[in-house]
Amino acid sequence: MQAGDPTSAWVSGRPLALRALEKVLGKSDYQAHAGVYTGGANGVYWFEILKDLGDGTVLARNLTEGAKRKVESVQVRLEKELLYPLLRGRDVSRWSAKPSAHLLFVQDVATRRGIDETSLRTRCPLAFQWLERHRKVLEERAAYKRYFDPAKAPFYSMFNVGDYSVARWKVVWSEQSLELQVAVVGAFKGKLVLPDHKVMLLACESEAEGDFVAGVMNSTPFRFGVGSYSIEIQMDPHLVENVCVPRFDPGLKLHQQIAAEAKRLSGGAPDAREPVHETLDKLCAQLWGLTDAELAAVQAAYRELYVSVPKGKDAVEEPSTDDETASV
Repeated sequence: MQAGDPTSAWVSGRPLALRALEKVLGKSDYQAHAGVYTGGANGVYWFEILKDLGDGTVLARNLTEGAKRKVESVQVRLEKELLYPLLRGRDVSRWSAKPSAHLLFVQDVATRRGIDETSLRTRCPLAFQWLERHRKVLEERAAYKRYFDPAKAPFYSMFNVGDYSVARWKVVWSEQSLELQVAVVGAFKGKLVLPDHKVMLLACESEAEGDFVAGVMNSTPFRFGVGSYSIEIQMDPHLVENVCVPRFDPGLKLHQQIAAEAKRLSGGAPDAREPVHETLDKLCAQLWGLTDAELAAVQAAYRELYVSVPKGKDAVEEPSTDDETASV
């Protein structure tokens, strides 16, 4: 939305709320990404751990419900080191993100391809045997054919994986949601958490930075800004290219205050489920230079859109598809 530019994105609302949006909309100092993409082969990579066998391996069952590519669900023994907590869209709500499955992660982040076959076969023979068992399914993935050279990239190579994927702290939100709901995730039971490709992520260098960013994105002005232009239920990485999140500065008192308030809300505070957080909003309003009247107008407009009219379930779970929306 740019005043005087008829080709810019259009939004509608009360004049005072629109004036506030002019201050909130804009490019962020952060870049967001989609989570790890299996290329439509979730049934090969997604697991439920049934038992820790105590020798560095686990008994696991691959999860096939809703998978596009049909793979038999069986119990298999795998090396524990390659199984990471998996965060799916259904696992994310405002202020909370808790993994409910595990991902067989066989990607070399540095090369952006699968771990070298010889290395994987030697180090983790059980996992290699499992993947070899599904070679045909993995080689036939449309994204694999499009993005990789089979002569160079192992057939089990994955997509949407970079340094950001393995950041210790991440701010996350579900791509499929009736309204933006953001949370911070760190390690889970001592292990790195990996979001799947229906979860958007933003890498952070510290927990405080994650709390700050989540606080800004969960504030009413930011959520109203997103709702003013985005397609309902489609919360892709472009959010932060259109609604501004400034870079966290631990030396700024205001940034510390926003992080602290977000930390309080994410810690199970009784008011965490309220649709509007007054203290958080007043702090975040200072980031964008909103007046008290502008903030009140945005809050009123937000309540009309998302509180007065019931929106149904908060999250919308979309089946995994082989949609080639990947990157390497």
